[in-house]
Amino acid sequence: MTLIDSRVESTVVELFDGLKESGVRYALMRNHESFPRFDHDVDIVMETRALPDLRRLAASVAERRGWDALTECVHYSQSRYRHHNIETLLFYHLEDNACLQVDVFHGFLVWGLPFLDEDGLLARRERDAEHGIMRLDPALENLLRMLQIHRLATSGPDSPKVERYRNRALKFFAEQGVPSNDPAARRLAPFFVRLAASSLRRGRMRGYRVQMDLARLAFVARYSVGHPGVAIRLVIARAVDRVRLSYTHQCGFVLFARADDDRRRALLARALDALVSSNTIRGWTASGSTARSVRWRERKVMEQGGIAVKWADAGDVAAIDLARCASDEDTRRTIVGLLLRRHRLLWSAIAS
Repeated sequence: MTLIDSRVESTVVELFDGLKESGVRYALMRNHESFPRFDHDVDIVMETRALPDLRRLAASVAERRGWDALTECVHYSQSRYRHHNIETLLFYHLEDNACLQVDVFHGFLVWGLPFLDEDGLLARRERDAEHGIMRLDPALENLLRMLQIHRLATSGPDSPKVERYRNRALKFFAEQGVPSNDPAARRLAPFFVRLAASSLRRGRMRGYRVQMDLARLAFVARYSVGHPGVAIRLVIARAVDRVRLSYTHQCGFVLFARADDDRRRALLARALDALVSSNTIRGWTASGSTARSVRWRERKVMEQGGIAVKWADAGDVAAIDLARCASDEDTRRTIVGLLLRRHRLLWSAIAS
């Protein structure tokens, strides 16, 4: 086990031990099979009132486990409706190029509507005897996994995460059966859930997406008929969130960089690739690097927490001058320093 893996695992264990001791209602939403060995991010649902306790707990764990900084990204928690919001805590270690992300959910959405809100998810939790943590009920977890597979397969059917989630869902189906009679499945449409599970077994992803679309549509229609005014307000609020994330309050940012030659530009590319591999940023693009305006492709990257590179001209102010970066580590440190300024700092061991 590397030092990075050891720090991540011990941090995860201590966070969940702290949640248990505090008596906070929470549940690990997915990937309990990996506990405490998560790739980069941990997804939990917890009661909103306990968020201050979580921040204090995370800060104390960050200090004890030797992280350099802990921040909270507030870009995805601006909605007036709590089930739309996601609080994201980010642990950084600069020398090891390590980042651990903890996402706190308050609901599971289908087209902006609460398929299950915070209370609904927390009502369906149970204790995982092997790891001593609270997790979602397995039937619900795998039903939500089907919805996640649909979302991931729609945007990128060849994603490794699609195959991983598919294998875990099929393993559960083989052992426990398709959760088509689960109360949550009835909020969709059991008939389409069964069809989608059959398509998933056969690897027919096009049919799977269509059947899950119909299942989701059944939920949206049922919810809209039962709560017409609420549904309209929620859809509008979600649309406003999307516009804000795309145009006015993006998680990612434009990085104005000065590089005098291709070697220094390659230095920046290597640093950005390394930050992507550690999940410190979600992606980057230089597709519009010579344009003054921010293009649609760049906005999509920034919306997901990525960086759009713009090359600074002679008279421009640059956020990073590659001539002053002696190594890949120097470049990464400079970029992470810019990231820290965009988020709420909860704890830091970095000298100001």
